[in-house]
Amino acid sequence: MSEISITADQSFVDRLLPPTWKQIALVTVALIALITLVVTLEDAWQAFWQDGMWSRMLTAPTVIVYILIVAKVLQPFQRRAVDSLRTISALDDQAFQQLMQETLQKTSKGAATALGAGFAFGFLAGLPNAIGEGFNWINWYFPLINGLMFGLLALIIQQSLLESRLSHGVLHGPLDFDIFYTTPFLPIGMLSLVSALAFVGGSSIAIFYTAAGRFTFTITELGIHSVLILITLLLFFLPLRQTHSVLRAAKVSELNNIRQKLAGAYRRLDAMTLEAQQDILPFSQEVALWNQYEKRLNEVPTWPYNATMLRTLFASILIPIFVTVGQRVMAYVLVELGIK
Repeated sequence: MSEISITADQSFVDRLLPPTWKQIALVTVALIALITLVVTLEDAWQAFWQDGMWSRMLTAPTVIVYILIVAKVLQPFQRRAVDSLRTISALDDQAFQQLMQETLQKTSKGAATALGAGFAFGFLAGLPNAIGEGFNWINWYFPLINGLMFGLLALIIQQSLLESRLSHGVLHGPLDFDIFYTTPFLPIGMLSLVSALAFVGGSSIAIFYTAAGRFTFTITELGIHSVLILITLLLFFLPLRQTHSVLRAAKVSELNNIRQKLAGAYRRLDAMTLEAQQDILPFSQEVALWNQYEKRLNEVPTWPYNATMLRTLFASILIPIFVTVGQRVMAYVLVELGIK
């Protein structure tokens, strides 16, 4: 999903992500038109507004549009992450480009399969309701739209493997970076943060629609929020494990080197004659420098994020809870207006 040149042998499926803003707008209009057409054909506008049908019919289209927007918004963060990997990789330009192309080819092979499998899952899951009570446009709408939603979900997950495979390949290859300068790793952490925030947004949409029309809070909802918090944290931290391992290994290696030098300095002190120990200024300066070096190295972070990223992550965890409260307020207002 990063900015890699599209080759002639890429299929239509490979070109779906990331979409342009024009494509997102066209999909939004098409989904609205589909809902309007289906409800009009069944003459079900009263049920749409007063029986809560609107929440069920709008869930999948909203998620579809949201996925497309997220794919578009993530693009510059993914590009920066790939660029940052290039700065720390010791591979030459040709080898790095070859690694990118090989990763793209491996990921592209499964794009159509992922899209088809996701669509089949969503469509078949809703098929029993569609054929249970005779032909009905609305009943057939649900398996179709759910198939599109799950197909797109499967595709974006499959395409996201591009970055993970590429970063895995680069971080396992020869690297060239300064342990005291970890800034090139921050875009990788930022990509994980934005991906976690995207999940928070998607889960908030699902919470809003599935809880539509309800006024009370349940123990189940507390459990759901707990699971969402856990998943959000995992989405942020798990992709960073490899980067953390690289930074930690470099830090440990440098610390071992410094401590060996300190040990050698103290051994020289022990071997000094009493006469030499009286003029100890050069030795004390050396030890002070190495101790300062060690202190500074211990302060180097081994996770590619900063305090601002963490504050943003933990603040985002509260979003689904705020959405739930807001939904309850909206449910009350809709009932007052005669809309369920």
